Amino acid sequence: MAYIYLSEEKMKTYIQSLKDKGNAHQAQVNAVNTKNKNNGDDADIADHVTPAASMTEGTTVSKLSDVDPYMDRLASELKVRLDNAIAMNSSGVTIKNEDGMIAYYLPDEGAYSEDTVANVKAFNTEAEANAKQDATALDQSLKSPDGVASDGRTTEQILEEMSKSRDVPAYGASVINTFGVEGYLDLPMRLQNHYTSYSTEGGTYATHALSGKTTLDREALTSAIETLGHVTAAATYTAKPAGYDSWSEAFHMASRKPGHRGRASSLNALLAVPDAVYETDTLVDLAERMEEVPYSGDAAGSTPSQMSGWHHDNYGNFYNEGAALAGYSLDPMYGVTSAMGNNAEAARRYLVPDGSVDSNGNWDPGTKTEERWKLLKSRNWDPDVGLDGFSAAQAAVSTLRGSSDSATAAAATWSTAESIKYAVNNVSADDFTDTMKENWSVMLANSADELDTVATGSSLEGKDTKGGLAGKVTDSEFESLVYRVIDNENAVGTISAGLGEHYRKSIEAVVPEADDPALKLGEQYQAAASSMGYLDAMAEKKAGTNQEALDKAKENTSTALSVMSTVIGSGVGAVTAGTGAAVVGPLAYDVTSTIAQPMIVDEVTKDWKVPDTVAADEVRTVLQAQSYVDAARYGLLQDSTIKVAADDPRTGDNPFTDEIENDDPDTERVEKADPNNPIPADPDPFSFYSEVDGKPVINAPAVMTPAEASSYIEWHRAVTKSPVSEQVMADNDKVIGVGWNAGVENGKGADVK
Repeated sequence: MAYIYLSEEKMKTYIQSLKDKGNAHQAQVNAVNTKNKNNGDDADIADHVTPAASMTEGTTVSKLSDVDPYMDRLASELKVRLDNAIAMNSSGVTIKNEDGMIAYYLPDEGAYSEDTVANVKAFNTEAEANAKQDATALDQSLKSPDGVASDGRTTEQILEEMSKSRDVPAYGASVINTFGVEGYLDLPMRLQNHYTSYSTEGGTYATHALSGKTTLDREALTSAIETLGHVTAAATYTAKPAGYDSWSEAFHMASRKPGHRGRASSLNALLAVPDAVYETDTLVDLAERMEEVPYSGDAAGSTPSQMSGWHHDNYGNFYNEGAALAGYSLDPMYGVTSAMGNNAEAARRYLVPDGSVDSNGNWDPGTKTEERWKLLKSRNWDPDVGLDGFSAAQAAVSTLRGSSDSATAAAATWSTAESIKYAVNNVSADDFTDTMKENWSVMLANSADELDTVATGSSLEGKDTKGGLAGKVTDSEFESLVYRVIDNENAVGTISAGLGEHYRKSIEAVVPEADDPALKLGEQYQAAASSMGYLDAMAEKKAGTNQEALDKAKENTSTALSVMSTVIGSGVGAVTAGTGAAVVGPLAYDVTSTIAQPMIVDEVTKDWKVPDTVAADEVRTVLQAQSYVDAARYGLLQDSTIKVAADDPRTGDNPFTDEIENDDPDTERVEKADPNNPIPADPDPFSFYSEVDGKPVINAPAVMTPAEASSYIEWHRAVTKSPVSEQVMADNDKVIGVGWNAGVENGKGADVK
C-alpha cells in the first residue's frame, strides 16, 4: 500500500506561491491584452492574450493566457491532496512520519494507483464519508424489523456496497470507528440473528425461539463475514482505532471484555477470512497478547449463539458472556494464526522471533523462539479447527525458504523442519483435517528439493546441510507427512505444482550451460518421473485395499500428472533462434518461486479435461511428450526431426498412418506406408507445429494430458520410421521409464507412520 507524504506547512506555502505566480503573470497578460486592443491587434496576438477559461486536469499550456488558469489548476489539485492528507491524519487513518509529514493513501497497483485528484478523493475523504454512511445504514437495517435502513437500502444491499470498498484502509477504519471496536465485533452476531429464521409450525414464535427451532442462512452469513473480514484487514493498515493505542490492543481488549467473551468467536471469524491480508505488526502483537488468554479447549462445533452462563469448573454456570457466533471457534490463537497464513512475514516474525545464522549457514534459534514453540506445541488447540490456523501460519513461513535474504531463508527452513516434526510427532494421523493436509502440503511443495531426494532414493539423514532440511528431519518424518496428506486432492495438486516448478527451474538453470545439455535434460525428466512414481505409490500405499480409496488415488495421480507437467512447461514461452530451438507454451496459471497457498484443484483444472484415472504408461507418455517440447526449446533435436513435425507423414497423398481395419476396437493396428516414399506429397504439419517469422515453433498445449500427449508420441513414432532417427527422444523415453520404476519402489518402501 502506498502512502504519499507531504509537509503541511511547506505545501500550503507552495500552493500560495503557485497562485501568486499565476496572478502576477495574468496581470502582465491583461496589460498586454489592453494595449493590444487599443492598437487594433496589429501584432495579431489576441488569441494568446485574451483571458482563458479554467483548465481541466490533463490539459497543457498552449498560449500566454493559459498560464494563470494552469497555475490555478495545479494549486487546486495540490490542495485536494493536502486536504485529504490533513483529513486522514485528523481521523487517525494515517499518522505523521518521523519528519512530521502527513500522508494520503493510494493502492499499490492497477488503474486506481495513479495519483489523480479523483483517485485521491476516492480512496481517502470520499471513502471515509461513504464508510460512515454505509456503517450507519447497516446499523439501522439490523435494528429495523424489516431490515431496511432510513435510506431505503436493505442489509444485503448495504453489504454489497461495502464489498466494493472492503480493501480500502480509510473505508475500513471509518466503518469500525463509526461502530466503535466493540460494536463492530458484535456485528457478526447481529448478522447471525438477521439471517436466522424461526419456524412457528406447530407452535408460536416464542415457544420455537426458546426451543431452538431455527434456520440459519449459513451461506449469507459467511458472505457477510467475508466482506467484514476484508474491511477489518484493510483498517489495520491505518494508524489506530479511536480510543486505543493500536489495532491489536483494540481487538484483544474488546474480545476479552467480561460479559462479552463470545466476541472471541466473532474476531476469529473475521481473522480467518480467506485472502484477507492483515497488517504485519498487528498480527504479531495480537498473537503475543492472545498467548496469555485462557482457553477451555471447547470445540468450535459446540459454540452456542448465546453464552448464557460462562462455565466455571468449581462454581458452574454463573455469569452471562453474551452473544457468540454459533459453530465458530473461541480458541484465542485460532484466528490470528489463520490470518498469518496470508502474511508470511507476520508468520515468520511470530514463529521465529529471534535467533541467528550459524557458521554453517543454518538457523540457530534464540531463547524466545524455543519458548514460543514449546508453548505452541503443548497448548490445547481447538479440536475442530485450531490446528487449521497453526498449520496455515507454518505453511506461510515455508514460502520464505527461497528468500534472497539468507537469514530469512534459514529461519524459514528451520521453522519448516520444526513444523514437519510437529505434524508427524505431535498430531495423530486421525486428527488431520483436510485444511491441515492442504496447509502442510504447501510446506512440502516448498520443500521440492527434499521431495526429489527421497523420491530418487537418497536420504535426508546425516550431515546438516546449509539451506536444506537434511539433518533437520528424518526420512521417516518427512515421508510420513507426505503419506498423511496424499489422499487429499488439493494437497496432491499443491505438491505437484511445487515439484513442477522445481524441475522447471532446474532445467532452466542447468541445461543451457551444460557441456551435454541433452544428458542434463534427461536427468531432470528422470527425476520428475521418479517423483511421479513416488507420489503414485504413496497414494496407493495410503489407500490400501479399499477400492474406492484406490480409485480416488488414481484420480489424484491423474491430476498430479497434469499439474506437474503443465508447470514444468510453464516457463516455455519464447520463440528462440535456430531450426529446432523454437517452442511456445501458454501458462495455465501463474506460478511463483514458491507456492503461497494450497491449490484448489477443482477451480484450476475445471477446463483441463483431465481423465479420471491414468495408468503408469500414460504417466510416462505425458512426461515423454513434455520432454520433447523442452528438447525442441533448447535446440537439442535434429533438423530432420523438426522437418517431420512440419510434414506429418500420416497426411497428404500417400500417408502412412495407423488405421483400424474395421470397427472392432480390439483389432490390431497395421502400418500402411510406402517405404520408398516416407514423406508424402503435400503433407500437413502436426497440430502442435507452426511457424513464426519463418521459424519453426513447437507449441506446448495449455495442459499436457495423455490425450494431448498422444500427438507428440505419434511425432516420435513418425521420426523413428523416417530415414533419420532421434536419439534425444529415445534417450528421454528410456530414462523416464527408469525414473518412474525407481520412484514407485521408493514410495512402496517408505517408512511411514
